Amino acid sequence: MVISYFAGFLISIQSLTPFMIIPNGQELAQFLGGEGESAGGRLPNIILLDLILPGKEGFEILQDIKNETRLAAIPVIILTESNVDRSYVLGANMFVSCLAGFEDLVDVVQSIEQFWLSVVALPRH
Repeated sequence: MVISYFAGFLISIQSLTPFMIIPNGQELAQFLGGEGESAGGRLPNIILLDLILPGKEGFEILQDIKNETRLAAIPVIILTESNVDRSYVLGANMFVSCLAGFEDLVDVVQSIEQFWLSVVALPRH
């Protein structure tokens, strides 16, 4: 699971499936493109994406993911406050908004983990 910029707080959640935090859009683009440390590495099972990223806009990242054949099947869940329609038009698989605080974020991520990583059959990479 890849978690983008907003979720640095989640490092303290011990129950999560192993995940990595990528702090900005440019690094996320490089990781997904197989550049740098991720060259030849496994693709994530799921991506939690904040649309407000330093380095490269989240919508641009989402569009790149869904336009790239080897990435397009990876579910992308948007966690942000606005732009629901545009997110779905660009291929988001789920949109979560209005998180009131850290506890809400923890609950949402645990629900996502339970559903997307335990119930749903994901593509193999």
